[in-house]
Amino acid sequence: NQMAVFTILILEAIRSGHGQFMIQSISMKDTYGSNKQVPFEELWDVPHWNSHYPKLPRLVYSDPIIHDQFEPGGRGPPKDADGKWTFVNGTRIPEGVEASRPAYWGAHHLVLGGFMRYSAGKGPYVGPRRSANPADILMQQGALRIHPDLQAVYDNLMESMKGEDGKPLEYMTLHARVEPDMQRHGVCRDRKVYNLTEIIRFVEEKWPDPPVPAVFLPINREVLEEEGFPN
Repeated sequence: NQMAVFTILILEAIRSGHGQFMIQSISMKDTYGSNKQVPFEELWDVPHWNSHYPKLPRLVYSDPIIHDQFEPGGRGPPKDADGKWTFVNGTRIPEGVEASRPAYWGAHHLVLGGFMRYSAGKGPYVGPRRSANPADILMQQGALRIHPDLQAVYDNLMESMKGEDGKPLEYMTLHARVEPDMQRHGVCRDRKVYNLTEIIRFVEEKWPDPPVPAVFLPINREVLEEEGFPN
């Protein structure tokens, strides 16, 4: 969901002719540990992203003078002159207010709806003949890459997974999605499997002859046990 929202926000910024995007207005939730919001620039390589301008909008910090209606950390449209928030129905600020400082767009549920339409080859963001948007392709090809510090963690993990011949092992990643936030999520509750042992058994049944010698299982056992999910 988080990547879906970010994708549509970027595509809308391009469609609306904006060459810059306020980096303080986007963050991502840590679903593996704290459930807190993490600043976007701590997870992703922003200088690398910005090197793709003008094909992608630059990610920039707000200027308190130019963007006097923006409150870093605030959740909502730009402020009125008296400091109050102006909440607007729909995804766009009405005509005459659209030149707010900065421009505002994106009620969360409507952004997700836009991604669903885009994924189905519909709406204003699709390319010719219902193809993927060029900016989306650029992101998937590496314009959006993880922060160098996180890349170092990954590289160290790969180093620890070398075989006897010194070469990196082929591996598969199992995202079991048993984090506490998912266990509390009400959608499709009757179809979910929360027991990790059962999930691993399903994988073994699917591939009785393992296609790779190693499996990477990202999970935070400590948080699961602290919140009462011991399986």
